[in-house]
Amino acid sequence: MASAYPIVRSGCAVEGILSSGGWTALMCADSTDWDTAADDWSRQLNAGFDRVREEYNWPAFVDLLGPLDGRDVIDLGCGNGAMTRRLATHASRVTGLDTSRKMIVSAQRENAAPNIRYDVVCADAPFALQQRESADLIVGFMLLMSTRRLEPVAFGAERALRPGGRLCLALLHPCFSHGGMEWAKCDGAHAINLFRYSSRSDVPGVVRFQTAREAGRAGFSVKRQERTLEDTLRPFLSAGLRLSALHEPVPSAEAVAQNGHLRRWRNVAPAFLHLVFEK
Repeated sequence: MASAYPIVRSGCAVEGILSSGGWTALMCADSTDWDTAADDWSRQLNAGFDRVREEYNWPAFVDLLGPLDGRDVIDLGCGNGAMTRRLATHASRVTGLDTSRKMIVSAQRENAAPNIRYDVVCADAPFALQQRESADLIVGFMLLMSTRRLEPVAFGAERALRPGGRLCLALLHPCFSHGGMEWAKCDGAHAINLFRYSSRSDVPGVVRFQTAREAGRAGFSVKRQERTLEDTLRPFLSAGLRLSALHEPVPSAEAVAQNGHLRRWRNVAPAFLHLVFEK
């Protein structure tokens, strides 16, 4: 039960440190419903059901990452490692971090590579296993909605990044993709009704993943933290990071032609928000 990395803990009960098969686990008191959803999630991704990610979100996001050759990259909230493996095809080294042990086990089984290391971490100290100024790039792809507190992510990223390093985040758009949004029609065209945007609640919402029904399964739900745009940006700016890019991607015409469901996001409002912070 030893680690080659300094353990810096803050506000999280650590039950132990386990090492096995190339990954290290900080065994914390935290729990995540992604453990319960891990098998279904991996099954959906491997079957190619997440078309929105493949045709809309990821193509726009990857353009913000910059050159990866020779870079040390951290994939925070790596899940089953599908995106980690893609990053590793160009980066020098990639470390995939997730709070879900089952997700990391899936990643090690399905998306291992010689230049990838997977670690299970605690939500209150997600970079505790990382050396100071050890990363050129930190990627958080669709991470923040499942993150209860953003301060450990923001201050931990500032500590882990080398000078000039970048933190790239993709998330559901705080303004247009939250529990107070519903689709409507205005003069026969798609429109959005927004409710409760400014309310700040400690009670998380719920995201329902339904694409598993395509495989004859019932789907699953996970908790989702909902924040305003201001509340999303503030912790990262307070950590001393500089916002260098803010992108509201819309689906390409080609993507809409392949998947008509994306048309409303192209014509009305973006579903996602992409942020780039620099140290």
